[in-house]
Amino acid sequence: MEIPPFSMRVATMFIGAATLWLLTRLRRRSFALRNPTVVAHVVAASFFNVVAFSLFTPSRSSMRRPRG
Repeated sequence: MEIPPFSMRVATMFIGAATLWLLTRLRRRSFALRNPTVVAHVVAASFFNVVAFSLFTPSRSSMRRPRG
């Protein structure tokens, strides 16, 4: 069974958010990003995550089997 890439990314986003929520609740901390520096770090980490995912995920064209 093949899962479309967008569906996989949405599912992993929700799993990650739920995990972060659970960890913040267990540690009795706030989930809010109140400091602009922290917001900038999260945005930069997200950007590099998307870039790395795009660069290191093989494209469908490179996964085709050779004919013959």
